[in-house]
Amino acid sequence: MPGAPRAVDELNAAGGVVVTGVTHRVVLVGKSTPVMEKPMCQFITGVLPSEGRLPHAHDALTRMGRRLVSVDNEAVRHQLLPNEAYYALSAGGCDCGAALGRIAMDRAGRERDDTAKARKLAARGWSAAKVERALASRVRAREDAERAAADEIAQWTALLTDLHRGGFRYVGLLRHFYHGDLHDEPLVIRRRVVVVGRDAPGALENMDEDTLVEFRSG
Repeated sequence: MPGAPRAVDELNAAGGVVVTGVTHRVVLVGKSTPVMEKPMCQFITGVLPSEGRLPHAHDALTRMGRRLVSVDNEAVRHQLLPNEAYYALSAGGCDCGAALGRIAMDRAGRERDDTAKARKLAARGWSAAKVERALASRVRAREDAERAAADEIAQWTALLTDLHRGGFRYVGLLRHFYHGDLHDEPLVIRRRVVVVGRDAPGALENMDEDTLVEFRSG
């Protein structure tokens, strides 16, 4: 998402923000909660148990350039434990294009994509050397994107460590493509998995949609 994250409250006061370069518009209404106009947008949300220090969580998210915003979604609430609360982890817009859950997916299709691209270029009459240069350029672009994604995964991993230090035995993360308000979305959590300690970076890379991943300290 282009541009640096802005505080949710600032966007709310401004009456919403149009995110350029994409095909959707993000607006903020009510209690600083992001709402999407169609088509759908992805948001990464969190689940925290009550025993942790909530002010510490607010500070940890702020250091990451995000805001911790309580979300009262009835559908989600009925799927959580009694001592858990649901939060938006807002960076001031949606999380479309976030690294969570995307790295492994991107890697899987690369070889097929490059082979198909090479065939198309050859069919246009490109020489083998020219095709090779074009594919090398694609590889360099992907490597740049991978480095950026790895940096983002490192930020999320550091956030989890920070929250564990704040007294949270575990931190739940969930990614979902919303069709409407975070408060009203009839979200169904398909499954809940537990990840411990140093397995966190790999789990972040491979997060499935609508799976609540419970990250515990090692």
